[in-house]
Amino acid sequence: MDIINQLIKAAKQDLQRIVLPEGTERRTLRAANRALSESMANIILLGNRDEILSLAKDMGLNNIEKATIIDPLNNPKAEEYAQLLAEIRKKKGMTIEQARENLASYAANKPFTAAEQEALDATIANLRAMASVPCTACGYCVEGCPSHVKIPQIMELLNLEEMTKDHDFVKDLYSWQAAEGRASECIKCGACEDMCPQGIGIIEQLERAAEQYE
Repeated sequence: MDIINQLIKAAKQDLQRIVLPEGTERRTLRAANRALSESMANIILLGNRDEILSLAKDMGLNNIEKATIIDPLNNPKAEEYAQLLAEIRKKKGMTIEQARENLASYAANKPFTAAEQEALDATIANLRAMASVPCTACGYCVEGCPSHVKIPQIMELLNLEEMTKDHDFVKDLYSWQAAEGRASECIKCGACEDMCPQGIGIIEQLERAAEQYE
């Protein structure tokens, strides 16, 4: 069995719920369609339902209807969802202000159904529970790092693998996201751990990342 089939088999055995915030992006829809067609994950797409389904039809993606599609609008937990969106997209440079603008940009104006509310609450809980490293990407750790290791990015990638169970995908991301500050360049001085407000064992996590991705 090749590595791709092994990953698919593992994903099916431990089905995860994954939220994809940019539901009208073609790359997002292709990835969601693949995951749904292989029963690799329970997918939640954020965006206008009609737009998503129309685009999926134009692209010949026949499995998107299996996804839970949620249009995040006026909701008591709108701020919490904005925080989640900013967290998911922080590697792309999204700020909390931009996340709020994204959520406010949807045109429809109707409350969530009970099923939508339940799905979003479950997604938030699952995403937070799946993180193996409690890193908030505050950046304090990198200020005194003599090797300029990309610590927050590496911690995020470790968490991403826990969430997606897709080692090859995360390893590919690591190859360019950490290219200018690889985990193996850590000299174990401990300055980062002294600065970390979360008390993370950063050196140990960097050793794990170097072993997994380099």
